[in-house]
Amino acid sequence: MENAHDMRFIFYHKRNIDEGRDSVYTFVNMLEQAQIDVVDRAVLKHSYEEEDFVDEEMLHLILETLDIHIPIQYTPRCRRTMNAEAYGPTEPGILIDELFEYTIISFLFTMYSLAYDQSEENTIRCMKNFYVIEDLQRRQHQFGTHNQEQLYRMSMLPENLIHTAMDNYWTIWTFVVGHELYHLMNPEDQEGKKTEFRADRVEEVVFANRIIRPAYKYLGVRQKYKPIEER
Repeated sequence: MENAHDMRFIFYHKRNIDEGRDSVYTFVNMLEQAQIDVVDRAVLKHSYEEEDFVDEEMLHLILETLDIHIPIQYTPRCRRTMNAEAYGPTEPGILIDELFEYTIISFLFTMYSLAYDQSEENTIRCMKNFYVIEDLQRRQHQFGTHNQEQLYRMSMLPENLIHTAMDNYWTIWTFVVGHELYHLMNPEDQEGKKTEFRADRVEEVVFANRIIRPAYKYLGVRQKYKPIEER
C-alpha cells in the first residue's frame, strides 16, 4: 500500500461527468428502443445530480458488512495509475483511478460482446477495443480513442449479459476497495506478501455476507455471519 496521507491527490482532476452525458443518454435510448431493460432512469438522473453516489452507496454496504463505523472518504481521480490506494490516518479514505474503473467496464463489455457475437464485423470491433485497452494498461497512451458508433454496436448486448458484465464490475470494484480498507484499518500490519494475502481475505467476508449468504436464504439455508478472524 502506498501512503497518500500527503494529500497528493489534490493535484489530479476528476473527470467532467457532463462531457459524456449526451452519449450516455443516446445509448440508454437505444437500449430502451431495443426493449433491453437494464437502466433505471431515476438512478441515472441522480448520478448526474449527486456524482459518485452509487459508488458511495456500495462503499457504505462494504463498511456495514465489515463492521467499520468510522467515516471513510471515497476519492476517485483521473491519475492514470491503474490502481487504488488507501490514505490517512487523519482523514482516512480510498483513492481510486477513474481510468482504472473505465478500463474494467470497457474490458468486460468487450469480452461479453465478442463471446455473444463472433461475426467478422463484431470481432474486428472488439479486437480494436482490446488493443486500445492494452495500450492504456501499459500506459502507452493517456486516453483511449474510440469510434462512438462502434462502441454503441459492440455494447448492445442482451439484458442478462449486461447485468452479468456489471455484476463482474462491482465484484472487482468491491475486491479492490475491500483490499484497501484492510490496509487502512490495519496500518501496523507490514509483512509484505503476507499482509497482501490478509487484505485479500477481507473480500471473503464481503462476498459471503453480501452475496452468498443472501442467496442461500432463497434456498432455505440461512448462513451465519462469520468475522474475518474465524474464516
